[in-house]
Parts: sequence; C-alpha cells; structure tokens
Amino acid sequence: MLKIKSDRMKDLEKFGFEDVGNFYRNKKYTHICKVGYSIYKILVDKNGFLHFNVPTKPTFDLIYDLIKADMVEKVVEDE
Repeated sequence: MLKIKSDRMKDLEKFGFEDVGNFYRNKKYTHICKVGYSIYKILVDKNGFLHFNVPTKPTFDLIYDLIKADMVEKVVEDE
C-alpha cells in the first residue's frame, strides 16, 4: 500500500488535492482526474493512505509525481 508521509500531508494541495475535511467519512484530501467524459477520484484518508478505483494514465502520472517529490512511502502489512 502507498501512504503519504505524515509530515507532507499539507503539501498535497500543491499537487491539486483539495482538503475535504469531514465531507467524506474518513477521507481528508481528494483529487479529481478527468479523462474524456469520465471523472476519477484519488482519495487520501486521514491516515495518509491513497485510494483510487480505476487506474488511468493521469492517476499514475500524479502518483509518480508524488513519489518523485518524496511524499510517498510504501507500507507493508504484516501477514
């Protein structure tokens, strides 16, 4: 799983994310990607985990930019 570093959460706004506060149940930031007539959301919950439902080129490009900016860390769940 990918997680935004806790000290870099505020920097998400520089990448086009909007602070939605309590609008979504457990989500903190959202970013909307438009591909043709389709709209896809990338959500970041309050713990910093990234959520998206459809992998698209704009989604991957944004995540790549976040990784290059050293904002993302990989989290491995214990089995």
